[in-house]
Amino acid sequence: ADETVALPERISLRALDQQWQVRYAMDESPPALEANPAAGELRLYGNDRQQHQKQLVGWLHQHARAMLSPWLRDLSEELNLPFNKLTIRGQKTRWGSCSAKGNINLNRNLLFLDAELVRYLFVHELCHTIHLNHSKDYWTLVEKMEPNYRDLDRRLRGAMVEIPAWARCSPY
Repeated sequence: ADETVALPERISLRALDQQWQVRYAMDESPPALEANPAAGELRLYGNDRQQHQKQLVGWLHQHARAMLSPWLRDLSEELNLPFNKLTIRGQKTRWGSCSAKGNINLNRNLLFLDAELVRYLFVHELCHTIHLNHSKDYWTLVEKMEPNYRDLDRRLRGAMVEIPAWARCSPY
């Protein structure tokens, strides 16, 4: 965690159309994070900024696992492109990857992007379960599943700038 990184007062997860208000107690209580999904609120206790940042990233990681997993499974079934296992990571430069065994890795920071970009990334990785490369056959399959893939791919390439600095630290 970085002492100079500004901690958020609001977290906007565009992929899920969610807004979370972040409140910091800044008191002497032990470090803790309480999430209240009904109120869209995260409350952090304690007065250690670095700890707060780690807790926020940890919450983001768990939230990504809870939200991206069923979304990917549903799309996998819809497109009839099964995968093996899903892992959520905090990669610095990649949105996702697919292994030869059909294991998919997704970046937790996908939550900050537009839903259509996340869906495209899912399509991209699911197509790798058939073609583990970027061959002509691969792109033909991608286009069949997502006709607008060229525009989405271009947008996704430039999307890392949309990730807030606090979310880039990696306690995992």
